[in-house]
Amino acid sequence: MSGALFVTAAMSIFTFLNLVPADHSGSLWMIYAAHWALIIGLLVVAFRRGSETMRLREHLLKSQQAELAFREKAINEHAMILTTDSEGKILSVNENFTNALGFRANGLRGSELRHFLGAADSAPYEAIARQTNGGDVWSGDLEVLSASGKLRILRTTAVPLFSTGIGHLKTMYFCNDVTKQRSGEQERQLTRCLQLLPEDVYLVDMDSGKILFMNDAALRRMRWPVGEYRTYGADRLPDPFGAAIRDLCAQETPTDASETLQFQTECYGVAMEANVQIIETVDGQKRFVAVLRDISQRMEAEATRRNFMSMMTHELRTPLTSIKGAVQLLTAGTAGPLEPGVMSLLRIAENNGERLLGLVNDILDLSKLEAGKMEFTMGRMDLRALIDEAIESDAGYATGLGVTLRCKSPETPLWVTGDKGRLLQVLTNLMSNAAKFSETGSQVEITARPNGDMIRVAISDRGPGIPEAARAGLFEPFKQAGAQDKGRIKGTGLGLTIVKAIVEHHDGRVDFVSELGKGTTFYFDLPQCAQSTKPRQSALERAA
Repeated sequence: MSGALFVTAAMSIFTFLNLVPADHSGSLWMIYAAHWALIIGLLVVAFRRGSETMRLREHLLKSQQAELAFREKAINEHAMILTTDSEGKILSVNENFTNALGFRANGLRGSELRHFLGAADSAPYEAIARQTNGGDVWSGDLEVLSASGKLRILRTTAVPLFSTGIGHLKTMYFCNDVTKQRSGEQERQLTRCLQLLPEDVYLVDMDSGKILFMNDAALRRMRWPVGEYRTYGADRLPDPFGAAIRDLCAQETPTDASETLQFQTECYGVAMEANVQIIETVDGQKRFVAVLRDISQRMEAEATRRNFMSMMTHELRTPLTSIKGAVQLLTAGTAGPLEPGVMSLLRIAENNGERLLGLVNDILDLSKLEAGKMEFTMGRMDLRALIDEAIESDAGYATGLGVTLRCKSPETPLWVTGDKGRLLQVLTNLMSNAAKFSETGSQVEITARPNGDMIRVAISDRGPGIPEAARAGLFEPFKQAGAQDKGRIKGTGLGLTIVKAIVEHHDGRVDFVSELGKGTTFYFDLPQCAQSTKPRQSALERAA
């Protein structure tokens, strides 16, 4: 503007000198001087206004720069910031980001954000890329691993930056670590649910052994102040329950989180059943959730039931034994000759009396096993010789069913430590079951041989086999091992339960394999002991 005024003034002077007559030059020069003074005044005003405008522009620019710096500082103080190029390579990270996750900035620059978020699951990165490449802002939670390997949850907003003619330049990620918040929400939801349970509930940190939560039922039993239990550790829990929890916390290889530990214990003299489950928080912290259920009344009821069953079976066995003996005397002709029809009825009575006495004996054995009162007299014995004795004992029963028993094992002693009578009970039970479910004219095979540091005895039949649906409950009381449509004698359903208990008492195991229409093989393993140089004596030799 000042330049234009100067040009205008020069042109006006030039024009004035050419047009003004010489005789009027004095008065006109005065007019011209006033005109020039006006122009100079205008120039001064224009210059001052220009300077003021420049100062205002500079002030505004500095204010804007200060505002931007303030905003950047505020954002950097509050958020974790990461910047990538349009291809997803990390350009920069702020100090909050490196401090929170434990990485070094130089180690992150140039790396792919895809791998940083987890190469195993690239779905989050693909979702971010689709939105930011299209110019949209993405918001959500990202799960990342810190430098120490711990899971962190970052609440993130990804903002793309575009330039006209160039396109997508870079993307800025504004993140906040919400791991503790999410973990706290998860724990609050868990404790609200646990508080509703009527059983005693404890939440214990696996690493420190610190008690994190107790529901009202547990606090009432412990009689601890509500506000103080969080300062206690598992060492304050009464033994043996407290000892069990401390042992679990001390394990170098902790129990799998998918497994539930169940055991019986006591708490202040009350019989309890403990169920312990491992849970993991969103930030990788592991906890024990222990639920204690009072089973004292259930145990009293079980004891009452066992005592009743034991008393009942004892009371039944005595008269049944007398009835059986009397019938056997009659069928033996002790009371004189009997009519054929009477003899047939006595045979029926004898068979059913024998069956009933077997049921009573099985119930009595099961009651003893449940109560832990079954007596075992352990000694060293040759299992191969015991098999011969069992075959000799069951041969008559098998012959009556049209089945033969045959041992196909070498005549080699197989030494084990066990109760002879109880192991004989196992063998005769499995052999009679095999004979019962075998076709008439078939053969039951018995084998015995070393199997690692165990000795395996297997009894195989050629019966109908066991359906897959029956496998799970086969060793439970009152379950049958096979179909009952062949006209065979039905059993009590307790034999396999007793067999399993006896074998497990000898530190062994029992199981079976079966194929429908082809037969079943039951087998049991017992720990073998050292060999003996004493020759084996067969059952026939001992009887001679």
